[in-house]
Amino acid sequence: MIAANITEDHVRAATAVYQELAAAGGIRFGIVSGSHAFGLGHGTSDVDFYVMAADDTPIEGRFYMRDGLPVQVNPVTPGELNDAIAWGADDTEFTSTNRTMLDVSDDVCKLAIRLSRGHLVHADEQGRELLGRFDHAVMRRRIIARASRDCAVHLEDVAGALEAGDRNTAYTAVRIAVTHACEAALAACDDLYVGQKFLLRRLERVPVLRGARRRISAALDIPDGTVPPIRSLVDDDLATVERVIRDRAHLAAYLTAHAGMGWQDVVTSLPALILGRRGPLRDPYFTLLRFHDGIGLVGPDKAFRVSADAARLWLSLDGTRTIGEIGDPGDPRVRGVLQLLKIGAAASPPPLS
Repeated sequence: MIAANITEDHVRAATAVYQELAAAGGIRFGIVSGSHAFGLGHGTSDVDFYVMAADDTPIEGRFYMRDGLPVQVNPVTPGELNDAIAWGADDTEFTSTNRTMLDVSDDVCKLAIRLSRGHLVHADEQGRELLGRFDHAVMRRRIIARASRDCAVHLEDVAGALEAGDRNTAYTAVRIAVTHACEAALAACDDLYVGQKFLLRRLERVPVLRGARRRISAALDIPDGTVPPIRSLVDDDLATVERVIRDRAHLAAYLTAHAGMGWQDVVTSLPALILGRRGPLRDPYFTLLRFHDGIGLVGPDKAFRVSADAARLWLSLDGTRTIGEIGDPGDPRVRGVLQLLKIGAAASPPPLS
């Protein structure tokens, strides 16, 4: 059976290349993947063909034209495959004290995801066993964690830049933070990919994120027919610029938090982002991070290990309820809110500017 979004023409062209390569030496596996396999191909997209030799026969990474289609051969070495499997097959070692998998290169992540999805043209017994090790759920969690961490790094930069009165850096950093937050949210919705050029296309095709699409477009400075909230980053007053940046930081924190809370199961719904002014509101420069062994709340120069209940409580602080409306003084939720206020993960809403 041909994988979705890969056509018979793609397979025929890749098979022709495989037969030429196999005539020169053994092939462990050959798989058609890339943008076509993820439903993202366009008019000039190559047919990406990932090939690993079964012996020491060198495979040249080169371009073929077969049956009128461009086929790009991407050789996979044993070392590259081992790195990809280490990233995409098991996350039990990914803990709050062992974060090495967050620093794996994009090339390793990209290879793992692409080898796990596509059309298998050929694989010997060992090749099938190796490719069968990839775990889609593990890779989904890996991307959520990486993107959330990268979002947290940039939200910290936003907070620091605003403190210094540097609106230029804050504005740039918050847009990057929202980009990473979108990647986390897409992964939580089971849309996995490495590479930003298809970000808007992917956001548009995921129904769960459509309700947030207008806010996301504004935060990424994508024209949507509405009047921009800032006419000039230089000429508008600082309070207006800070408000826009803060609202965009809230969006990034909201997306990553819901992605993190969807750690085990694919996210199928997303509540509206509400920023009230009546009661405690989660701090927009804090990010929720998930690990195999727990949850963290990370803010500027701060990091706290929290329970799942505390994380849900933090996420529920949308400024629409006073502390009295949340519960009585002895209510555990009220004690939790007071603790979140104490550590700076939540605050009273800022005054209208």
